[in-house]
Amino acid sequence: MSVCDLCQSVALWASISQKSRANSASNFCRPPRLGKGQTVNHHLDITALVASSSACRVCGILSSAKALQDYQHCAVKLVETRSARSLVTVLELELWENTEVEDPGYSPFHREDDPRIGICGSTNILAARAVWNKTSPVFAERVQVINDWLEHCFREHPTCGGTAQTTYPARFLDLGTDGDAPASLVRSAQIGGLLSPVRYVALSHCWGSSAKPPLKTTKANLISHMQEIPTAALSRTFTDAIQATRALGIRYLWIDSLCIIQDDGADWTAEAAKMAGVYQGSYFTIAATSSPNGDGGLYLDAVNPEALVHVRFDGRAQEGVEACSIRYPVASPQVIWDAPLSGRAWVLQEQVLSARLIHFTEHQMYYQCHAGVESEDGTVKYPDTSSLRAHPFRGSGTRDMSTPARAVGTWWSWVTEYSSRLLTFDSDRMAAIAGLVRYYQDATGWMPVLGCWEETLWYDLGWNVEFDVRSQNLTDCRIPNQ
Repeated sequence: MSVCDLCQSVALWASISQKSRANSASNFCRPPRLGKGQTVNHHLDITALVASSSACRVCGILSSAKALQDYQHCAVKLVETRSARSLVTVLELELWENTEVEDPGYSPFHREDDPRIGICGSTNILAARAVWNKTSPVFAERVQVINDWLEHCFREHPTCGGTAQTTYPARFLDLGTDGDAPASLVRSAQIGGLLSPVRYVALSHCWGSSAKPPLKTTKANLISHMQEIPTAALSRTFTDAIQATRALGIRYLWIDSLCIIQDDGADWTAEAAKMAGVYQGSYFTIAATSSPNGDGGLYLDAVNPEALVHVRFDGRAQEGVEACSIRYPVASPQVIWDAPLSGRAWVLQEQVLSARLIHFTEHQMYYQCHAGVESEDGTVKYPDTSSLRAHPFRGSGTRDMSTPARAVGTWWSWVTEYSSRLLTFDSDRMAAIAGLVRYYQDATGWMPVLGCWEETLWYDLGWNVEFDVRSQNLTDCRIPNQ
């Protein structure tokens, strides 16, 4: 299916406008200019849009919006969004009642489900990314995006820091140097005598319920796991994490169910106490964000948009822009908010404490660090995750301890977010936030008191229930009742 002249004109305008932005990866998480961009006229009315959709792929996307028949009299316009932040252009469908004059006194009909399309011109530095030029790229074609993110973060983001640490978990998965060899457990003390920092990746995942539950290390299989962990026994999420780690040239991987002896209370307690350091010290954290259990995996080869349209401006090319790609849907923070992983209480401390975290979702990857968040297609670009208001992933990016007042706000944002998340076992309620407590205590010097702080206890006890919900009777949460 082709693209109509009207959509080609819009795409050409968007592609040329991108050249005015600094077309460099160094713009990652630059300060945003708030507000919408330009509004572009499209079809005169809905009838014309629907008629064009039979021959134009882009008009077909726009006409897929719900209940358009209720707005037959409206003019169709496309409004530029996020363009001040990102290097690509995002256009959102808007319907206007007045076709003659855009009177400031009138507001367009803005509807939450109206489609957004992304346009990436051929001269754009992001045009080389597989997400813009291939419908179903394999992971090997996407790895360079991760490498670029990491390289830029280590070079340009002092707030993210390095990975030096003095305390390591007791064990790592050793992936070896042969890409086909089975992994095995190795004691951290055996890794080169730890004379230099160990570069490793940590996995953040949902255990969930699945046909193949996460493989666990127990006292019975510890010795065999030190020799070899059968690949066939691993879940899809674990095998994908191993593949991704190897593809990035990293030998060691930390997975909780395999690196902690699950039926050894002493080992579990000792290793759980190190968990904050595990995520803080990792080279980066792999987040199986869209997978509710071990079956889902990381969607390494699944980046299938509903539409990826390539347009050539034959005879109309200007300023060196000869073509563009139009993608639908574009990235959205809602994908992270609604993901299974973001609903788990244990995961909050993993999200907060990881200096660098890569969210693997069904359609694309998202990179999150202390300096900002960026999507694989470049349409999501949020700077400064230290501010909860600026951060798209709610409490997971808030770390501001610069003043006592801001430190209190940070803790409250964590607790509010933590309280909304799910725990399989109520007995884990304190353990699942222990890493955040330890991090906060180190940052402030304050004394913890059962989820509150001695220095602000008068304030912490002034909580209230925001929503009308039925309280639970926590029978085994390891919290003293007096």
